[in-house]
Amino acid sequence: MGNSFFLPQSRPDAKLNLICFPYAGGSAASYINWIKFLPSEVQLIIAQPPGRADRIFEKPHTTMQDMIDELMGEFPKFTTCPYIMFGHSLGSRVAFEILKKSHELKLEKPRHFIASASRGPHVLPREDTFFDLNDDEFKSELANINGTPLEILENSELMELLLPLLRADFTIADTYINHDKVQFNCPLSIFGGTEDRNITKSDLLSWGNFFSQEPSLYYIKGDHFYIDKNIYELSIKLRLIINQTLNGLESTQKISLATEIN
Repeated sequence: MGNSFFLPQSRPDAKLNLICFPYAGGSAASYINWIKFLPSEVQLIIAQPPGRADRIFEKPHTTMQDMIDELMGEFPKFTTCPYIMFGHSLGSRVAFEILKKSHELKLEKPRHFIASASRGPHVLPREDTFFDLNDDEFKSELANINGTPLEILENSELMELLLPLLRADFTIADTYINHDKVQFNCPLSIFGGTEDRNITKSDLLSWGNFFSQEPSLYYIKGDHFYIDKNIYELSIKLRLIINQTLNGLESTQKISLATEIN
């Protein structure tokens, strides 16, 4: 069994962890290049559930509960350092369930939660689910949402390898819904694509039901997969949040030091 989280570059002196969760069918590949723009004080940590990347030959999870049970085996060790959670699409809902479980276990809460390109966890899944379609129909739907390059969709050998993961992730995406009435006291930022046909403004703002602080909404030019196609604009928004968080940590440390001296 592989590791549930991947660190592209070890930064043992980091002051802040950025913990990221991929979209359905996604992997660490969407986040690895973030190393180039992240401050040196930030440790990038990426969830890597089975069925993808170096775990491609492991059986993928088909329920949210199984996904969370595995990830929580390693997640707590990353909360001993201040951290931000970032999830894109399905990854946002996975991150939310991790947050719920962390709260139950009385772990340190995140300094910021970022939900990207996702409906709120309590919003009913779309009616036109496609995880149970036949292979040709399923691949056609993948093409429609613009998340899988055409050269991959047309590669029968590669798709044979990827279909189990894609079906498993979309099974979770199309069947998961949160019924718990919970609210978390940490900053919330919501990212959305200007041309995303799948996620409405109402879907995005519905995340505010689960956080006591007023959310910040940011739009990034692009469709549902701006995370892969517009990393420049995304990085600007993300660095703003990261720098604010780092500044907050520094201020807290100065106050603590002054208190100790007095």
